[in-house]
Amino acid sequence: PLPGDGGVFRGFIQFVHDAGERPTAAFPSSHVGVATVMLLLTAYHCRRVRSCRLLLWLLPFYVALCFSTVYIQAHYAVDALAGLVSGVVFFAILARLFLWR
Repeated sequence: PLPGDGGVFRGFIQFVHDAGERPTAAFPSSHVGVATVMLLLTAYHCRRVRSCRLLLWLLPFYVALCFSTVYIQAHYAVDALAGLVSGVVFFAILARLFLWR
């Protein structure tokens, strides 16, 4: 069961959870990992053009994604944290290969 006792989006979240989730959660969270890479790419671009409006707009969505994967019990907190770490490591490897030449 999902946490909480009601709310506007509870039925929708329950439907998505029941339709898409299986008992085996993935470690690390690929959703958080990919979102981390995208956020870091945006930060890299913002640093180059000296404009961070997009980064500031995306940051709340990134934080919400990280917390919501745990909230809807799609992942454990350690899965989300490992997704964040793997995203940073993956970005560092890709940046070393393609961006920082």
